[in-house]
Amino acid sequence: CLKEKLESRGAKVFMTRTSDETVPLPERGRRAWQARADLFISVHANALPDGANPADRSGYSVFYFQPHSEEFGRLAHESLTRTLKTNDDGFYYGNFAVCRTTQMPAILVETAYLIRPDEEEQLLSRDFQCKAAESIADAVSNLARNR
Repeated sequence: CLKEKLESRGAKVFMTRTSDETVPLPERGRRAWQARADLFISVHANALPDGANPADRSGYSVFYFQPHSEEFGRLAHESLTRTLKTNDDGFYYGNFAVCRTTQMPAILVETAYLIRPDEEEQLLSRDFQCKAAESIADAVSNLARNR
């Protein structure tokens, strides 16, 4: 849904993978760089470490690593906050490979927690997926306007 939302706004989208193939995390950033991408967006379903209580965490979150990615991350987080009717799990600096190894502004978006049955149901919903995608596309549009 995100690819279509971005393309409908005039963006040229490059997917680092289009199937369930295994692509090492640093390779994803290299592929984006080789494609001359202006932005890098990695979308995930969140998880918890072993032993963590799933009742303690819920909702969406956004991570960035490089200083030049913070504005993009903040815009994505604000957009998700306006659109999704779920818990805000935060906006964070995060040392994730897909954000750390990119040359362009990069964010990692956790849309919901897969371990929580109520959020798993949302993750499987096309409506929820498209709302999250619309939020991310709004952030891309807002970033482009700010530059």
